[in-house]
Amino acid sequence: MLMKKNYFYFIVIISTFLFAQCSDDEDPVPTDVISEVSIFDIGNSNDASDIYVRMGIKSASPALEIRIVIVKKAEANSINEADLLQIPEENYQTYMFDGKTFSVTQTLNAELKAFDGLGLEEDIDYTVKFIIVSSGKAKLADVSGTIKLQNIHPLEGSYSGTWNDNIYTDFGITSRLNASSIDGRLSGPFFYTSTFSSCCGGIDDGDITIVLSGNTVTEFRYDQDLKNFMGGCPGSYAGSGTLVDPITFQINFSGNDCEGPHTGGRILLTRRP
Repeated sequence: MLMKKNYFYFIVIISTFLFAQCSDDEDPVPTDVISEVSIFDIGNSNDASDIYVRMGIKSASPALEIRIVIVKKAEANSINEADLLQIPEENYQTYMFDGKTFSVTQTLNAELKAFDGLGLEEDIDYTVKFIIVSSGKAKLADVSGTIKLQNIHPLEGSYSGTWNDNIYTDFGITSRLNASSIDGRLSGPFFYTSTFSSCCGGIDDGDITIVLSGNTVTEFRYDQDLKNFMGGCPGSYAGSGTLVDPITFQINFSGNDCEGPHTGGRILLTRRP
């Protein structure tokens, strides 16, 4: 009789263990939920509000919580997955995924501290990590991003986008913008390619200038110079527009060059990481 009881208890213990294992397997935390990440420095406040996060979320993912944490790159491997649910609230920012929105942008809160509980500093390499929380469990996402806060104009950088008008449709373009130390206007070389190279034999394909007042582009100008296209094809374009988010310009323009009038033009330029 004693052997039968021991055998019974052994079966119960094994069954309970297997059930627990199966339950864990049936409800895993999806660490591959984030498909891509881009991190941008968009300000000079020297706090987390300078950080803008873009991430894609896979459509097959269930509703879950994504916690964003900022870690000094030198300490990026110091996060213990066993303690992910114990991180103080002031050291992470939450995004609640609703299962419907798959392209997410987040400007981080100024009050957000780094993983070590300290404020952010200029010229320090940081890693931005993502904690996936589901059914009371937490795992680090497979992807992360990097950022170094610098005291430069928040719209300086490399841009890519599209050009549309009455002649061209979804034409790939790129530019590099620098800010004037005198009046803050942005200017730099423009390229009729998506690769930051000239379409037509020169160093670039002309220069653009953007003047901002708040989020309004009060002036846009493009002086075209195409070395080996139809005798140089000088052109002049002007317009205005909007900064539609912290890293994207939308500009409406018109102009003329060797191909004739360009009307109903629209340029989208988005800053690259």
